[in-house]
Amino acid sequence: KMVQFIARGFPRSFNEADISELLGHFGINETKFSKRRGKISAILNVRNPAIADSVLSRLHQLQIGAARLTVEHYNRRTEQDDDALPATKTVRESAQELSNYVRALHAVHPVDFNHPPPPYLKYRYPKPTRDILDNICATLESVPKFYVQVMHLMNRMNLPPPFTNKDLKPREGTRKDAAQQTDLTMIEESL
Repeated sequence: KMVQFIARGFPRSFNEADISELLGHFGINETKFSKRRGKISAILNVRNPAIADSVLSRLHQLQIGAARLTVEHYNRRTEQDDDALPATKTVRESAQELSNYVRALHAVHPVDFNHPPPPYLKYRYPKPTRDILDNICATLESVPKFYVQVMHLMNRMNLPPPFTNKDLKPREGTRKDAAQQTDLTMIEESL
């Protein structure tokens, strides 16, 4: 049974004739060559399996000048996979692929108060009118959880608390943005 090896790492100054001559000293007479990225690789055919182990042990890591040979068992399919460089994607293709993945990921999960809305959703709301504000106020009165969430949001945004009259001036010594809805003194004073 014939055994095949691939030898790489020959000095750049070697041509195919030089490589064939070198390999002939090791008893290898059948050689095919492939050139990839300016480097020559030799595919060695050894007909005697008993000699194959000897060839591998003698040639692998052989120092030739500044170059060092590497010899491995040859697998045609592996070599073809090595030759096929992975296709590079453009930034736009990668971004589109990521966007599609994120959409599919968010499509699985329900959007509720426990999950943020998907990043690809964009909303356009109409400008507030008196009717819209009245509807919001009615909902605030009838849904306590919504009221608490609005209070939390106002607190996070450092908006002035709605517990005091707008016309009242802030107390001296306190900055306007320092007033938080969680400040007990201001809440008690407003009641």
